[in-house]
Amino acid sequence: EALISFPRKGVRLFLPDGTDTGYRAVGYKGYLAIYLLRGEEILVVRAVHRRQNYLRILFPSLPEDL
Repeated sequence: EALISFPRKGVRLFLPDGTDTGYRAVGYKGYLAIYLLRGEEILVVRAVHRRQNYLRILFPSLPEDL
């Protein structure tokens, strides 16, 4: 519900080289909701546990040691 009122509330996600991925994330009870903003639309892409390597999930071609 908070995203509806404040869609830019989430933290922007960056690759290790500093590239902005375009994704944002908000946390809730040990999980992250990863989403994109498309104009007025909020598109939730994935929900992952905080301990998961969310960048490798979003970008499988990233190096293994990330």
